[in-house]
Amino acid sequence: MRASGQIAAVLLAVHHPPLSFSPAKPSSQSLRNDFDQACQQAGFWPDAVFSGHAHVYQRMTRTVQADGASRQIPHLICGAGGYNITASQEVDKSDMKASDATDPQFRLHQFLTHYGYMRLTVTPGSRGHHGTLRMEFLSPNVNSGSPADVCVLDLDTHQWV
Repeated sequence: MRASGQIAAVLLAVHHPPLSFSPAKPSSQSLRNDFDQACQQAGFWPDAVFSGHAHVYQRMTRTVQADGASRQIPHLICGAGGYNITASQEVDKSDMKASDATDPQFRLHQFLTHYGYMRLTVTPGSRGHHGTLRMEFLSPNVNSGSPADVCVLDLDTHQWV
């Protein structure tokens, strides 16, 4: 289906993050292990992984070897639109910060503690043009309406543009 062009992008969405740099809402190592095992058995990796749970925004890249090539898989936590009793309960808390951001499999690109939401745009490939996945985090607290974070993934090469 993917090679036929009928599916432009494959996105995996889970509640608990396979990786989180937030000490208050840590990553799920068992979910990461299950995810790896399923992908390896299927011989197929998603284009991006989305999760919530941590009431922050984090954008990470995981690099895996697939089909003899290096593949960058964005992992985004966008739990910054989640429910809480007061605005200072989790989002915008001064103590909500990144823990040690060194992990041999993941690179942390962005960590924001403001309310916000994701906007995704998938552009299918066409003659001579690669398909892309554009991911934007928008927040009323950051950049006056412009995206607080923007990234674009080439869906054919599985590399950041």
